[in-house]
Amino acid sequence: MKSMVPQRYQVRLTPRDLEISRDLWVYRYLTTSQISRRHFGHIKLAQRRMRQLVKAKLVDRFSAVPSKWAGFEGWTYRLSGEGVKLVAADTGLAREEIRPPIRPPQGVGYLAHHRLLTDFRIWLREGCAGPEGEFGYQFVPSYEEVRVEGRRRRRVAIEVPGRKRRLVPDGAFTLVRSADGKAALFLLEIDRGTEPLSGVHPSSIEKKLGLYRDAFDRKVDCSYGKLFEHGFNGFRVLFLVPDRRRATGVIRVAKRMDLAPIVWAAEDHIVQEPGELTAEVWLDDPKGPPRSLVE
Repeated sequence: MKSMVPQRYQVRLTPRDLEISRDLWVYRYLTTSQISRRHFGHIKLAQRRMRQLVKAKLVDRFSAVPSKWAGFEGWTYRLSGEGVKLVAADTGLAREEIRPPIRPPQGVGYLAHHRLLTDFRIWLREGCAGPEGEFGYQFVPSYEEVRVEGRRRRRVAIEVPGRKRRLVPDGAFTLVRSADGKAALFLLEIDRGTEPLSGVHPSSIEKKLGLYRDAFDRKVDCSYGKLFEHGFNGFRVLFLVPDRRRATGVIRVAKRMDLAPIVWAAEDHIVQEPGELTAEVWLDDPKGPPRSLVE
């Protein structure tokens, strides 16, 4: 491969470097720990290689932790302009189609939310990559956009009839059973416990679930059928929450609104473990046993 790295910072690119660059394009931001999990299996190896890729100006990095003692945990990476050229050459796409974030995000809150969303996507990817290959998947995050009639639109956003607010989950994904091609639709909510469970606040969990209830009753899964090119019979809403108390609170609100059968919650530490779709970690009843995602 002809080097696309500035001469003063030559590195010999490896297939893994290309995979890391593609991941930074797909996920937008990745921490050292996430890169290690995806490609190295050892944090020291990831640290060493990412330093070389930063020097080669293929990636940019910034600290999300305002402390010089944060160590490797403080670094978050994004694709650089040179990295865009590399991904474009590798994928055959035009540079304009890659469009990485051009600057670090404002505020640690957004980045913490994004990091947890990415952890879930990695967990899901691992779960579908088992030796049996029983399930395939497709994931669309809320930040992916398209242009419709000259205006930008989030791909997972859909209009709910009779509602002024659009339904915009943090992600939408499918699980497709390899044996028969049957697909299930899931809408993901990353909940960091900062919003009230009930009340008149527009961001309360109760308000959000009201929108999901209307969406379910009006069969908006047909709109997602066009996005994923599959037919669905309803959907399930997954809440990733900080602790068991929050999970119980979300499920109790869902039961009160007669939504408990389709609303499940799990503690967010599960995504730090190796992905396993059959893990019984999801609650749909505060008093019942946990369930697996593929039930």
